[in-house]
This record gives sequence, structure tokens and C-alpha cells, in this order.
Amino acid sequence: MITDLHQQWLSSGGVRNGGRVVEKLSDSPPSNDLYHQFLLRAQPIINPVMKIDPDEIPQQDENDSTSYEDSLIGSDGSPTGCPLNLLSPLPIVITPSQPMKKFKNIRKSDQFKCAVCGDKPTGYHYGTISCNGCKTFFRRTIIANRKFTCSKGGRCCFDKDFRCACRACRFQKCVLVGMDPSAIQYPTKAEKQEIFDDEDMPSTSTDAYEQQLQVVSLASRDDLAFTELLDNLMRRETSSVYMRRTECPWSFEMSLPELLKKPCILGKSFVDMCKVTAEESTLQAYHQNPIRFWMVADMFLACEYAKTFGQFHQLSELDRRILLSQAVGLIIMLVQSFYSLEQKSEKLLFPDGTDALDFQMNRFNFKFEDYFRENYCRPIAMLRACGMEKQHYVLMKAIVLFSPGACELSDEGRIVVDKERSRLCTALHRLLIAQLGEQKGSLRYANYLMNIENFVRLNEKKRSHLELSELVRKVRLTPLGEEIYLKRHFKYNL
Repeated sequence: MITDLHQQWLSSGGVRNGGRVVEKLSDSPPSNDLYHQFLLRAQPIINPVMKIDPDEIPQQDENDSTSYEDSLIGSDGSPTGCPLNLLSPLPIVITPSQPMKKFKNIRKSDQFKCAVCGDKPTGYHYGTISCNGCKTFFRRTIIANRKFTCSKGGRCCFDKDFRCACRACRFQKCVLVGMDPSAIQYPTKAEKQEIFDDEDMPSTSTDAYEQQLQVVSLASRDDLAFTELLDNLMRRETSSVYMRRTECPWSFEMSLPELLKKPCILGKSFVDMCKVTAEESTLQAYHQNPIRFWMVADMFLACEYAKTFGQFHQLSELDRRILLSQAVGLIIMLVQSFYSLEQKSEKLLFPDGTDALDFQMNRFNFKFEDYFRENYCRPIAMLRACGMEKQHYVLMKAIVLFSPGACELSDEGRIVVDKERSRLCTALHRLLIAQLGEQKGSLRYANYLMNIENFVRLNEKKRSHLELSELVRKVRLTPLGEEIYLKRHFKYNL
């Protein structure tokens, strides 16, 4: 869970950069190994192959003539045909860095041993004291994107005499002791033959040259996958904002199962949307209570947003309902806070200019002031403190959707959700490092994860408040709100 990973990362004391702690986040001593374990658990280390699975494309209602490929709007804000779901698995990109300096006289000293196999070390390679054999093995494994499987389930014990017996365990040991893939320098033409020097198995210069070409190709494909991911998320958001500011075809009496069975409206063409008007009862509800109207509208759009992900459609219907009951409240909080922040407001503002805090204070004569200020002001302050930008926001929104927390998903559903969350977290981490550098980028990434946990706590308080209010008949929730906030998954038949 993100909470555990984040707490471990904070307790490690800082971010490793070149084998030293560049900034402490707490007074506890730093732990390089713990930081790498965090990265291992939070996201895949290496997966340079970009795959686009046709099964990722969401399935629609058979009566709906509009395909996902013909949906969404253009990057210039005008409606156009664009795939909603071309999200391909995003690997970690291994960026070149400067070679690290070796300790003086480490070859002549008997005080040091290779952290991987225990042999005599030759220097400080990729963040760890290691021998030339383990250094080259790690480098060649990363560059060639090799995959190994241990026949003993990863329980091999080896030393310098048997280090070649199991390559899977050897590579795992390299990762656990702290070897950093980002410290690898990719070869130039002059260095192409040196890729395989000092390795356990010889290779020809032709193999090295072909491997170099493969590395260049993979780097280009990685950049393409990352760009495509951000582009698709930005298009989703543009469509969501467009729908938020128009008349949405939703009803106060619509339940979650009914909503999930309808085709997704995000990305519909402008002509199609002009044919849709809100129900008269919905317009009356807006004039009676605009706060309630906007909360239900954002709840509806959050569910529609989830329906644009192929991974969401891989879940069973019950898993989809359980996931939405956990994530929709968080998505609403993030969306409303970000667009209020864009308006340079310290309080929650809706698209029509309604000030949520002022409206509720006047309505309840300043009762529940602390509760309303916490819900309508604090999330905005969190985002402002982090300096959140639009690209960070769209990635955060997707991460929030696939952050199930402690909700009771099936084992199959949790595997799908965890895999997608890891991919999105990898993308956000990579973006922040590219924009801010390793130190500041990793710190900002940790702050974003912490904000998700703060949003979870605020959402649970809101859930408790609504449960109590509904119990004493102070608030009447819509059928959709009952299942999202009160988690009544079985009130409506599947």
C-alpha cells in the first residue's frame, strides 16, 4: 500500500545520489537499501519493451455506435477522433549519468569485499562496492534487458566460486545491495566492444553492435510510450472539463450499476453532445442547492473517467463498484481543489463561480464551520504547497483511481489495480526527476504520495459525517452517493 511504502521511504532519511544522502527528510539515519526496496516495491525496475495489448481497449455497450477510437477531443481543445485508451506499459528509462569515482587503493585493501559475491572489489560501481565481474554482469543484464528465472524459487546461496550458478539470484542480489540502473552509461561506437568485457560468457563485436542498436531503439520507444501516456491523460482531462461545463446527461436517481452499464460519454463528439440535455429535475436541483448539484455532477464524471481505462474494464463488476466507492471521493476532492487553485482561490469554487464555503456558512449559520473549512480549504492548501502543475495533476488523478487502499477487492482485481498503479507511479516519478532533478524530483514525488494519504483521511471523515447526517435525516443522498460514500454495494442487484 502507498502508505507503507511512503513511510518506509521517509524513514530512510533522504534520497541517495551518488552514494551519499543529499537531503534528509527526518532525523533517522539514511538507508540506501531501503530506498531501493521502496523503488522495487512501488514500481517495476526494468521493462523496456513497449506493448499495446488490444484487450486494453474498453468494451462498450453493443448498442452504442460510437467507438473509443472515434472519441475524445483534439489537443487544441476541439472535439476530434482520438483513442481513449492507448496506455501502454511504461518502463523506467535508464538515463546516463557520470561515472562514479573509485575509492583510492581499494584493489590493494583487504578491508573491502564485493557486496554481491564477496570477491575482491575493483571499485565503487553503480553505487556499490563490487568486483569487475558483478559490475559487468549487472550492466550487461540491464542493457540487454535479460530476464532470468531461478529454479529454486530465489533461495540460492552463492559466493565468488559459484556466482555464475544462478543468474536470477545474482541479479536480485545486485539490486538488493543497491546497484543503481540509472548510473549506467550507454555505450558509444568506440565502446561497443567493451560492453561484454570481463563477463562470464564471451560475445563477438557483431553482437555488441547489434545490442547497441537495440538500446537506441528501446530508448526511443520508451520516450514514445511516456509521451503517449501523458497525451492520453491530458485528453481525458480536457474532455472531463468540457463535460463539467456543459449539461451532463445524468440523473439524481441513477444508481452505480445503471451508470456502469451505460456507454462512456467522455469523448463524445460535439454534435452528439449538442443532442443531449439535462433532465428538468436536474436543473431544478441546481437552483435549489448548487453545492449538492456540483457534488453529484463531479461524482458522475469521476465514474465516467474511470470507464475510460481498459484496466478498469478488466475488473469484475463487483470489483469495479468496490474500487469506485474508495476512489471517487478522492477524485472529486482532487478535481475540485485543483481547479479552485487554478482560479487562485483559497476556497472551493465551482465552475459557475459558487463559493462552497460561503454558501454553506450562510446556509447553516456558521454551524460545522471547522468541518467545512477542512473540506473546502485544506486540500487546496496542500496542492498549493506542492506547487502542483497540470501534468502532475493528471497523473495524480489516475494514481488516485487505482489506489484501492484497504478495500476488499478480489485477488485477481488487486493484481490488475496494483500493476496499473505501479505503472502510473513510475511515470510520475520519472516526470518529476526529468523536470526537477533526482533530489528535488524524488522529494516532490514523496510529497504527492503523502497528499494522497491526507486526502484519504479527509475523505473518511467526510464519509463518517455523511453516514451520521443520513442517519439523523439531515442529508438525503442520491442512489449514486449512497453506494460511493456509504458503500452499499449490495443494495442494487448485480
